[in-house]
Amino acid sequence: MNAWADGSWVGRFFTFRDRQARLGKELQAGVISFLMIVYTLTVNPTILSSTGGTCNAKELCGADLYEALGDNCLEVSTADEVLDCLVNFKRSVTTATAIASLISSFLMGFFGNLPMGLAPGIGINVYFAYQVVGQDILTYEQALVAIFLEGWIFIILSLTGVRGAVM
Repeated sequence: MNAWADGSWVGRFFTFRDRQARLGKELQAGVISFLMIVYTLTVNPTILSSTGGTCNAKELCGADLYEALGDNCLEVSTADEVLDCLVNFKRSVTTATAIASLISSFLMGFFGNLPMGLAPGIGINVYFAYQVVGQDILTYEQALVAIFLEGWIFIILSLTGVRGAVM
């Protein structure tokens, strides 16, 4: 089976012979990567939905509950509108996580010539949800803008070679 994989277009594209890769190990690594991404797809939306996301607590909870609990009213409210908003937010985050994982894994495999599965990091999402947004340092929207700008700064530093010079 390894000889077949070495001679196939997949083996040639991913340079199995040069890397001394074995088809069984590659498949095992693929299953592990798949399970890691599935785990991320289930945990990531739960973590991020604890922030309330795009659900407007002031509008959804009602004046009395919002005055008593602030944005935390989303966590205790049983109103259908609140629950619907949080479910839709979780679905959106799941979809975004899946699309980001798909695109980044494809780009790594095709352009980097490395069979790796990539997905958003859970650790940074915990920090985002419980420290930055959860401690009211920034609103959900402000934190997303900060992450967006940080991403562009990293890309610019990488393209100009500054990141490589620092590291």
